[in-house]
Amino acid sequence: MNWKRGSIALLLSILQPGAGQIYNRNCWTAILYLSFVPCSLFVARELRLLHTFGGLVTFAIVNLPLSFLVVAEAARSGLKSDPSMIWPARKRLPLVLAIILAALNFAGLQSGFYVNKVLGIHGYLIVAESMAPTLVPGDRIAVDDLAYRPRSPDREEVIVVTNNEPNSGPLVKRVIAVGGDTLTIDGAGIMLNGQLLREPHLVGSFTATGSYGFGIYKIPPGQFFVMGDNRGESFDSRSPEFGAVDTGRIRGKPLYTYFSKDWSRVGKRIE
Repeated sequence: MNWKRGSIALLLSILQPGAGQIYNRNCWTAILYLSFVPCSLFVARELRLLHTFGGLVTFAIVNLPLSFLVVAEAARSGLKSDPSMIWPARKRLPLVLAIILAALNFAGLQSGFYVNKVLGIHGYLIVAESMAPTLVPGDRIAVDDLAYRPRSPDREEVIVVTNNEPNSGPLVKRVIAVGGDTLTIDGAGIMLNGQLLREPHLVGSFTATGSYGFGIYKIPPGQFFVMGDNRGESFDSRSPEFGAVDTGRIRGKPLYTYFSKDWSRVGKRIE
């Protein structure tokens, strides 16, 4: 048993599956696996797999066991390798190709390029109570960065927006009104285009508006009036410092909760 080579192959594979095969001179095996990763991401993008929690689970079921098998195979091959073996010249080209693929995969996964750019999906951690009970602190959500490329958000949609405050991360809010709508907020509740707005997603009275209130306000074209579901704890468009948001401040559409401190919330669709 070549314990030294097996241990090194195992560590390299844990760092980047496929790297152990390169170390063991099994370059074509490494190339097959390292080519599979971007191909599977392309298929996931075309099928929009990561846009649903079930699709995320399916993607993980296919990819994670394969990665574990690649790591285990690298360690097994390293243990059984011959220490006196020299590198044949005819394997130099596969070696170079495998190293390039390994470097691209490592950079793409570690930087988030594959998930964020190729798939257009971002993960966010909820840290505030402003969207409770729809979202609570500890929820980790998947957000579609490309959802509003072809269209604009509709009323009642949950969106991710940037904050005007410096050193503040993105915020999750609900669209209450869109450009051209007329809005009134007071102690009686929210009047949208002359009709009392009913919001079944809120806990308690839908008239709760926190400390903000104002008379008739017409939403400018191309802008969106957003609020948190937990009205008493939300910094949102009711505040002049936050204001209505334009399309440039919209980051994406939350899809589902993929992890939470409360396991009953895992897989919950955000709506």
